[in-house]
Amino acid sequence: MTNKKNNCHLPFLFMLCIVMIPGMTDGQDTGGLKHFSDKYPNNSVILTSYKEDLVIRMIDGKPELDISEYKELLALNDNAAFFAESGARFGSVYKFKDIEAYSLVPDNGTYKKIPVKNFNKTTETSDGLFYDDVISYNFTFPSVIKGSKMITRIRRTSDDPVFAYRFFFGDYFPCDEYRFTLTCPENVEIKYKVYGRDTSIINFSTLVKGGKKIYTWCASNPKSYINDDQAPDGAYYMPHIVVQIAGYSCKGNSTAVISSLDDLYKIVYKRISSINLSESKEIKVLTDSLTAGAESNIDRVGKIFSWVQKNIKYVAFEDGANGYIPREATLVLQRKYGDCKDKTSLLVAMMRSQGLNASFAWVGSREIPYRFTEFPTEFDSNHMIAIWWDDNDNPVVLDGTTLHNRLEDVPSFIQGKECLIERGLADYRVFTIPVASPERNTVYDSLTVELKGDTLTGIGSAYITGEKRPYMIESFDGKEPADLPATINKQMPKASNKFIIESVDPVETESGGQIFKYNYKFYLPDYLSEYNNVSYLNLNLDRFPNNVNIKEDRWTPMELNYTTQHVFVCTFIIPDGYEARDIPKDSSYENSLFSYKQSYTVTGREIKVKTIVTLNFQVIENNEVSQFREMLSQLNSYYNKTIPIYKTVTK
Repeated sequence: MTNKKNNCHLPFLFMLCIVMIPGMTDGQDTGGLKHFSDKYPNNSVILTSYKEDLVIRMIDGKPELDISEYKELLALNDNAAFFAESGARFGSVYKFKDIEAYSLVPDNGTYKKIPVKNFNKTTETSDGLFYDDVISYNFTFPSVIKGSKMITRIRRTSDDPVFAYRFFFGDYFPCDEYRFTLTCPENVEIKYKVYGRDTSIINFSTLVKGGKKIYTWCASNPKSYINDDQAPDGAYYMPHIVVQIAGYSCKGNSTAVISSLDDLYKIVYKRISSINLSESKEIKVLTDSLTAGAESNIDRVGKIFSWVQKNIKYVAFEDGANGYIPREATLVLQRKYGDCKDKTSLLVAMMRSQGLNASFAWVGSREIPYRFTEFPTEFDSNHMIAIWWDDNDNPVVLDGTTLHNRLEDVPSFIQGKECLIERGLADYRVFTIPVASPERNTVYDSLTVELKGDTLTGIGSAYITGEKRPYMIESFDGKEPADLPATINKQMPKASNKFIIESVDPVETESGGQIFKYNYKFYLPDYLSEYNNVSYLNLNLDRFPNNVNIKEDRWTPMELNYTTQHVFVCTFIIPDGYEARDIPKDSSYENSLFSYKQSYTVTGREIKVKTIVTLNFQVIENNEVSQFREMLSQLNSYYNKTIPIYKTVTK
């Protein structure tokens, strides 16, 4: 990700502009402050009103869009000053037209209007995905005190009817009034779809007046949508609407925009139809040398994929409307860098140079909940990948933005998502990328430990497959041996912060190997607890999943980065002169989405605890979250089980 920052300020007003706003008398409730304070006692700030009006006009026979936004925040107490910082974002599709922001500050039964004077303009890009350059205007509301109103008025425009628009009926703050209206001529056809949870709060009405159609959606939402690291993107659960111009007519001629998936495909296919039209000799020579000696098509594809991963640097940058168009493969090869579209362009060209059947494909990351087959719009995709059609004509996904993923390991951020694969001018396929089984993403950590005084010492051996493997390779890359213990502590944390890794020994694997392995030595001082001459030992040194706390009243869904199976084995060698009694009982929890099994076995002078935690979901919600919380509670209680160690010989 690259951030291009260009700080500039709108002209500074040296004289404070204060406007008296009538409408209150002494003793009146300033802007309904008491009403809203009583209604939202746990909030410092609320949205009293959030309105957007989208107006579509026919200009020179083509629809143009004008969006007006009005946002009004009310400070319920003096802590609201913390929320005085705000901003607005604009892109090359919905362009900046105007912005105004000001505070209305209570003053003896009326308001002082104090405008925002400084707007800090910055340019930023998305994480290398499709979305265009974003311009941000950041500012701070002045003089925010209890009873103040913070008001923003924004206007955006667009002359491209292809791109959909969305409006959310939810925010970080509760909102007393949401309203979204769309006004268009009768010769413009609109389609829309409502997404998220709690959509029943939205009231819809439509009206035809003066040759115009007026669609209105209204809602009041008392919820605060406070996201956390365990929740999916807000678009999964915030109620919102996506609207799309399906088509329009002018002077008896009808023009389709996006009324079907066929329409969307025609638009996106056009963007790639004029690139790589002739075979590059440079690409051909390079790819011939890379695939020399390959005995199968999958070997050829693997060599091409690996070379692009390692030799074409991933750089995220956008270029307005050009941010949707891949660059020529020869240019990407010359530059040795590119974004997701550029790396896809090169991958496809290299595979085709070998007579392999390859395609461009558009996919939405898991950050967005939309699907091509449900409601086709440009919102459905924000990423590009390459597809190789194997010898059985099955699609194989190649994501060039990965660095250490094997050909077989599709990154988790697009698993479960639909991709739209081009197969020519009028032919395409929608393919749902499979979600990896937990067993493909295995973390296995096995320890052998013994007591030396009250210090636990031991050796460990770990291997990792699937999604975590690339992260481990990257975290080890370029590290000195002395730095590896800290790396392991970060990537594979143990239950005690006293756990000290003395050394780490990476195990060499074949190039592109499925498994990442390492061995390590460690010790854990002052680990035993003692009571009445009995020592107590807890062998649950690994307590996956770490730091997952689910509140009883949680109502937002939970998201997992990737499915996984986590296996931890700890073998304790009982020292001479001691015996272990009251070994904890085995425990388990079974559910198709999440489960665990923990067992203790005693063999001679060894005690072994083995815990297998399996997480087999991407997103869970409602009762599933409650059940997951129940499983974690049970698992954590067993993680706290100790083994009494008794002396049998007095020394």
